[in-house]
Parts: sequence; structure tokens; C-alpha cells
Amino acid sequence: MDQEAQSLSPQEEQERQRRRDIMDKNYDILQDLEHRDVIISSNRYDDEDREYYVQEVERTYLDGTSGYIPSVRLINNEVRHSLQPVLKMPRSIITVDDSGQTRTLGLIYSSQPSVEHSFYFMNRHERPDLEIYISYEK
Repeated sequence: MDQEAQSLSPQEEQERQRRRDIMDKNYDILQDLEHRDVIISSNRYDDEDREYYVQEVERTYLDGTSGYIPSVRLINNEVRHSLQPVLKMPRSIITVDDSGQTRTLGLIYSSQPSVEHSFYFMNRHERPDLEIYISYEK
């Protein structure tokens, strides 16, 4: 691992640190969900909002095809483990909308393919970005 860190260019190391900082900031924002009733909605499933009580927010990793994907699990001990929401950590800062008595967190997942990571997705049909909104009373 030390050899890998030494072989990174300063730009690559700076980018890696920037991504870590974004993940840490997003995790701090999501921790505000603990001990709250939330409503989870998405732009892809308009009429399928989910009401959920979050007891704890836990860092976790999803097993992806190219390695582990940083994520968070919204834990409620009364809900079966397989039914607890697991959200992939977005690559951009989570937006926070404080309007009235409700606070809404916006997690945006870009569907824009990355030339650096995969040419496979370059020829796929374009999809809109996935937007997940988590709302709760302040």
C-alpha cells in the first residue's frame, strides 16, 4: 500500500484527498438524520416515497464490480437488515435546503460516464441523474 501511495502523482494524491474530504463532509451532513423520522424520495420513482425512522447512520461499503463503494446505511433495529436503506456516498457535496419547518438533503448521482474509469458506459443511452431527497422536520 505504501508503494501505491508513493507512485501517485501529486495531482492524483490531491484528487484522492479531495474525494475523502467530500465523503467526510457528506457523512457529517447525513449524521443529522439520526433519531429522526424521514421521508426518502427520488426523481425516478415519483409516487414511491418511503417513510423511515433513522436510529443511526453507519459508514459501510457496497461490493461493486470494480471494488468497494463507500456508502452509508440508515439503521433502524426494528427493520430487517436487508430492508435498511444503503446509500452510495455521492461524489459531490450533499445539498441542504432549509425552507420553513422542513430540511431536505439532496443526494445527486451523476449518470455522466467517466472516461477515466470506464469506456463501457460511453455508448449507453443517456439517463437523467439520479436524485434522492431525504426530508425531515428541523
